[in-house]
Amino acid sequence: MSEQTRNDLVMSALLYNIGKVVQYAKDSSGDSFELGYELLSSLNAPQDILEPLKYHDKNEIEKQQLSPNHLAYVIDYANRLANETVKKPSNGKVKAQKTDWTNQADIFNDFGKRTGHRFYQPLTFDDRHYFHFASESQRPYQPESYQRILDQLKEELALMEFCFSYEAKVLNMLERLLSFVPSDMDSLAAHDISLYDHSKITTAIATCVFDYLMDQEKNFNHLLNSLAFNNEPAFLLLTYDVSGIQDFIYTIRDNKAAKMLRSRSFYLEMIAENVNYQLLNCLKLSRANLLYSGGGGAYLLIPNTARSREVVAQVQKEINAFLRHTYGSGLFIAFSHQAFSAYDMLEDMGSVYQKVGHKISEQKLNRYSATELLELNTLGKKTGRECNVCHRIYNHPTSERCAICEGLVNFSNDLQNQGFFEVSSNQRGLPLGFGDYLIPISEQDLLKGKVEGRIYSKNKFYVSDYPATHLWIGDYTDKEAPTFNDYLKDNAGIRRLGVVRCDVDDLGSAFIAGFSKEYQSFTRTATLSRSLALFFQYYINEILRECNTTGSIIYAGGDDVFVVGHWLDMIEFAIKLRQSFIQYTQGKLTLSTGVGLFPGKTPISIMAQQTGDLESSAKGAFSDKDAITLFHPDYTFKWNHFIEHIWCDKYPLIASFFDQSSMDRTYGKAFLYRLLDLIRSSFVEAQGSSRGQFKTISWARWVYYLSQMEPKGEKEKEHFKKFAQKLHQYFEDEQEAKELELAIMLYIYTIREDI
Repeated sequence: MSEQTRNDLVMSALLYNIGKVVQYAKDSSGDSFELGYELLSSLNAPQDILEPLKYHDKNEIEKQQLSPNHLAYVIDYANRLANETVKKPSNGKVKAQKTDWTNQADIFNDFGKRTGHRFYQPLTFDDRHYFHFASESQRPYQPESYQRILDQLKEELALMEFCFSYEAKVLNMLERLLSFVPSDMDSLAAHDISLYDHSKITTAIATCVFDYLMDQEKNFNHLLNSLAFNNEPAFLLLTYDVSGIQDFIYTIRDNKAAKMLRSRSFYLEMIAENVNYQLLNCLKLSRANLLYSGGGGAYLLIPNTARSREVVAQVQKEINAFLRHTYGSGLFIAFSHQAFSAYDMLEDMGSVYQKVGHKISEQKLNRYSATELLELNTLGKKTGRECNVCHRIYNHPTSERCAICEGLVNFSNDLQNQGFFEVSSNQRGLPLGFGDYLIPISEQDLLKGKVEGRIYSKNKFYVSDYPATHLWIGDYTDKEAPTFNDYLKDNAGIRRLGVVRCDVDDLGSAFIAGFSKEYQSFTRTATLSRSLALFFQYYINEILRECNTTGSIIYAGGDDVFVVGHWLDMIEFAIKLRQSFIQYTQGKLTLSTGVGLFPGKTPISIMAQQTGDLESSAKGAFSDKDAITLFHPDYTFKWNHFIEHIWCDKYPLIASFFDQSSMDRTYGKAFLYRLLDLIRSSFVEAQGSSRGQFKTISWARWVYYLSQMEPKGEKEKEHFKKFAQKLHQYFEDEQEAKELELAIMLYIYTIREDI
């Protein structure tokens, strides 16, 4: 098959369901394929792209007696597989009455045990809409909302050419315009899948089936018997995972660590992105086949052919050779793939994910061959200076950093200020492997055509004649702070950094078993994955902006988050992130979070390790997780309990009492420290038994001390009595005493004056 045929396949598959937008905009009961055919015909689309829409029905295909290798066979099958209808002898979709049409349902509606009833307003996904949460009030379908999207779709399609170089632009356009348009209002089971996600998965399946049949030397009309083809292992689920991320990012000692950490994190993402490109480019696949990318890993859907396995092996060999030569054993990428059939995709995809995950784990335990181990030993015998950042040996007479670390320092400002990056053979950039290098590029140079390679845009869709791949990157920073101490300037209270680390609880199990058997589907899992990636790689920036946070994202990939900033801002951010995530997922997924407190000059590696330990404490404290640990494992609470009983109750109670000017003059920090001492003494006395079972000596001291502190004035006395009564109530209960201890600590930190 020619390259033109492959291009026609991808473009036709991407636009195969475009008539749905016309159908929704016109409030039409007409056939969506016919509407799509009319739309694309009016835009002068080539006949080879139009014909699969014209012959979109299995019965129509058989009646027309098309050539044995007509693309209509492949795209029709892929569309039905993405719709989960190929397992039935006929198209058995559940139909909804036209009066029941609704906007796109939230992917979390049918996730987990509780059924939700939230829907998305049909907006385009562009730079103006940071948050787009579903809600119950956005259910009603209104044609005029879709008409606006259709008008924009027509305008942009009219400016495009239906050729290979425009595949990326079409895919970007579909994501931007159709992420909140349902794939099918007629099918009740598909309301929560966007037209973009459905079109993307249809294209990915179509290209895999195309290559598999070509490899097997079978005609495309073989797909007419879809029930038989369903058992053929036509697909490979490919995944890879980067090992050594935390050590690469965090194990540095440098006075410019704050700047360098962000660029090191982004650099690793671009190494992974370059792996994605190499795989897709060598296999002649589009980014539709990239199911998920983030956090130093990815999942791809590729054809199960000898060529695919050869390409994966070669890419794995080449990228790991680059990593060994450049970073020794510090970085490694494990690859694995698992063959599966359409039947597996429909009935047992969880098992496929499990198998590919086990293979990855096994490969991480057996990274290197004997030859590669010898190579690593040889590389370790270099002479020269040790880089004071990464500790690798390099040759440079004056610089304290190796070339890559020096480049990462310089790259940090560009990462924050530039929105575009180029990957080319220009060796003045950061090396990515495969002979490729990463450099920033200005939008002005881009518009002038000063481009040598591939362009990536950060956190925006770039609409121009030059195709750019957009990447969602958590890159928030409130200032260009060369050192972490700069986060502590001009802030009241204790001069300490806060570090937030969190990730999603039991995410692997959620992907495998989050949807009931009735709602399990390959497309739905891909939609869930994209939805979560969007939250942690894009929406997180807006959460920090809303909080006006003094700090910076160091790492936000997959479901893992690492943010550094002023300690109080970090607590506020952690709460906002958790509450936003609960809203986003309808409370069906939860976060466990660790919050660390450190002097400004603490090495980032120590902050990362100790806050990671706090996060582990949060995860291990309760069977259902969903917890936060602040500063020390002793201060571990369920998230809702912390917010309701400490952050919104005890902490403001103490702050309100002491913030009154008269009380502030009467009761200083010594009073607060004495309360802390008595609370802690009570826990020491009660070791081996419950504090609630008896009155400790500390209890008597507590009562005596508060009575002695009672003021003389009637107004102040009444106010103090109410405050003391609350304190007595908290002191008597072990759990409430621990909460009071943390609340007092938090308030002390806000008023403590450090130099």
